[in-house]
Amino acid sequence: MKMRIRFTALLTAAMLLCSLGVHAFAAETVSPASPAVAPALIDAAELQKMMDDFVAEYSLDKQSRSISVGFCYLKTGDTWYYNTDKWYYSASMYKVPVAMLLAERELAGEITQDTVFENQYSTNSLAELERRSIVNSDNNTGHAMVEWMGGTYAGKCADQIIKYTDLPKSYFPQDFFDYSYYNVEFYTQVLKTLYNNPEQFPHVLDLMKQAQPGAYLRTNLEGKYDIAQKYGAFEEVKAYPTKNNNHVGGIIYTPNPIAVTI
Repeated sequence: MKMRIRFTALLTAAMLLCSLGVHAFAAETVSPASPAVAPALIDAAELQKMMDDFVAEYSLDKQSRSISVGFCYLKTGDTWYYNTDKWYYSASMYKVPVAMLLAERELAGEITQDTVFENQYSTNSLAELERRSIVNSDNNTGHAMVEWMGGTYAGKCADQIIKYTDLPKSYFPQDFFDYSYYNVEFYTQVLKTLYNNPEQFPHVLDLMKQAQPGAYLRTNLEGKYDIAQKYGAFEEVKAYPTKNNNHVGGIIYTPNPIAVTI
């Protein structure tokens, strides 16, 4: 319950960003003009002010609290980030890019939805592992998928999933590889890759559209738009002060679909 309450502030930020996008829909078209002259869809200064005001209202710059946001119009690529220098433990967010790795193996004909993987965490088919890890966020099936791809519990296939971005390896801190720490730029680019190449990752988006009904990005948008999302929540009790990680990344299928990472 405490984790959900703390997430309310993050969710409010998402709603602010989504409402800003909705206001522009009527005028938005994908311009045939060259990128050099195409009008920008994002008012970076306005977004920066909205987030600065939000951070001040909730004192998110004090007591080891922080918030980061990634925002991208997926049809045009217009992108805006807030606090990209902050890296957070991924919690269950890793389950999407790892599922993408397995989906590529399925597309290549190496495995099928009926292929069963057995290890210390689970004995299930690919279809069941994907469903449980993405829809239900089950940790054992997530760990099973990581092991299937040859990753480790701590690193969670970090060296493999950077290919879903255009970021160089030098961009990532060692904590990304050793402890699965993500930032909003990385995850927003993963979502962009997923959106732009749905045929490359069979089932992943369909499963994300079933995840967490009525919660996270769906709290105020359920029934208004299709939403594909994945959350992550983890309390780092060994940290001092204790850190509560609450994240969500998703695609909101507005007329100009939006990728949001918080």
